[in-house]
Amino acid sequence: MISIRWEYWGIWLLVGFWAPGVFAFQFDERFEAEVREQLRETIPSTWETRRDSRAFALEVPAPRGQITDREGRPLAQTRVEYYLALQFPTSAALSDEQVLLYGRGALARASEVLGREIVADDERLLAHYLLRRWVPMNFSERLAGRERALIGELEGAGLRAMPRYLRHYPEESLACHIIGYVGRKAARSKRALISGEPIFPESEGRDGLEVAFDADLRGTSGVMDYIYDSTGTKLREERVRRPRPGHHVVTTLDLDMQRLAERTLSSYCRRGAFVVIDVNNGDILAMASRPTFDLNQFIPYVSTENYALLREDPDIPLFARAFRGLYPPASTFKIATALGILDAGEITPTTRLDGPASLKIGNRYFKNWNRHGEGKMDVAGAIMRSCNTWFYRAALDTGPHPLSDMAHRLGFGRTTGLPLAAVPTGYVPTDESSRDRAGHGLTHGYLANMSIGQGDVSASPLQVARMMAAVGNGGRIPPLRLVKQIQSGTEDKIVRVYPEGAAEPLGLEEGHLDAVVKGMVAVVHSRYGTGGRAAIYHGQMAGKTGTGQWGNPADKKYVAWFAGFVPVDEPRYAFAALYEGRPGEYLSGGKRAAPIVRTFFNSHYASEVAVRD
Repeated sequence: MISIRWEYWGIWLLVGFWAPGVFAFQFDERFEAEVREQLRETIPSTWETRRDSRAFALEVPAPRGQITDREGRPLAQTRVEYYLALQFPTSAALSDEQVLLYGRGALARASEVLGREIVADDERLLAHYLLRRWVPMNFSERLAGRERALIGELEGAGLRAMPRYLRHYPEESLACHIIGYVGRKAARSKRALISGEPIFPESEGRDGLEVAFDADLRGTSGVMDYIYDSTGTKLREERVRRPRPGHHVVTTLDLDMQRLAERTLSSYCRRGAFVVIDVNNGDILAMASRPTFDLNQFIPYVSTENYALLREDPDIPLFARAFRGLYPPASTFKIATALGILDAGEITPTTRLDGPASLKIGNRYFKNWNRHGEGKMDVAGAIMRSCNTWFYRAALDTGPHPLSDMAHRLGFGRTTGLPLAAVPTGYVPTDESSRDRAGHGLTHGYLANMSIGQGDVSASPLQVARMMAAVGNGGRIPPLRLVKQIQSGTEDKIVRVYPEGAAEPLGLEEGHLDAVVKGMVAVVHSRYGTGGRAAIYHGQMAGKTGTGQWGNPADKKYVAWFAGFVPVDEPRYAFAALYEGRPGEYLSGGKRAAPIVRTFFNSHYASEVAVRD
């Protein structure tokens, strides 16, 4: 069980609020006349129904539960904020002139105390008095820290500081694409007060975990009853039901690792992603996308102008690249290709194939990234050198099915299982899907492109990291987990648990996996490897570089990858780093993505050592 901290809640329950109501009784006029006539014979005095009396059942929205990291550290909270409101007299006897005099006086007083102009048009003042005078009329933005200190001076003469629950994201933009954000369920009504209205706008999830677990986070509203007589005098105020806070969502994220992942990304790229998962159980420890945005700008609602800026930003900050972005996995996919080739049995770990500078397939030459021939090498050497022509030749000798089959076994083209909306599966072509799409099976050219993670192959950074977890843990594809449990918002009891799932054995031969891992270690630690810039101080790393072209070829957009696991002798973390380049920017995985990994893990292991010491 995770201990959830509540220091930001402030006032626990706002039970003194107004809330909407209805007429408690309605009388049939004929029945009323008959009763009055009967009573007149027995009661000497007369009586009249009080048509201006009011009875309201007022709803008090509950505070949303928290979203936390795996240790209970808050990522999303609810806290109390204050707004300045105007409370009209509840009597119906005021003239329009008296209403405006009263309202303008209160606004002038507020402007004087706050040192800024507070305005409301006459039409709004009159409409609120006529239709909704039993509830305060909010007319300010949230009171800032300095202004909250002036609440005592503001209250009175029709002014009230009205508290309400608002979402707050203490880490601002951190994990923004995962947490998501909330929005107002409905704007405050300007019509006549009716039963069921909340006393302040309720929040509902709009993206990420906020919407995926909205039913758990929302809680149960409270109810207050109020009765006013015909003169507007309050006769009764009674709490019928106390608001019940929503449950807490405890994620698998490690706040320190998430911070470090986002800080590292921001140092190396404008657009990119970095994912770290537990090699053995698939827990997502960090999942960063860049650029980010401050979740607090959506509270209490995002302005049309600010939302337009986010939507029109060419860097697309609202886009969750780490798990919603689909890119060609490029040469990181050669790990899946190598395992598929070896599993088919035509090529063994000791088979040596030539890696020329180019290879003619059909009527086209497919080139290696190295302009010079690599010579003969085995699968480990081909991985170390990321030799395209070696993989072209091996794939053509093996055929399409073993490659497609192994890629699907490793999680490509399959759901990630995340409890988030709009998470794509990616795509790995097969002979069958190619016939459906193109009217023919996978040609040699298609197969060559697929073998190096290009062509129609697409995957997210999260999927690439999951493949590396399967390689690192000895050949088991782990189910991914983002949420550990749901806890009660009031009693700290566990409501629901999301246990670690059983990993799927890939059925790989040990010698095959050893050969692939040997090549991945050489990528980082051999003088001939392509990923030497990823080497860290705290143990050996196994990795794979990748550089791919994506989108419209005319745009010349490239991505750089570095993915793998660490440490080699006792794997703990699988990872994938993606650097998304600007149009026309020349990239390589070894130069752009590998340093992201090096910086992250050097810092992470240094902090672990510092904690132990």
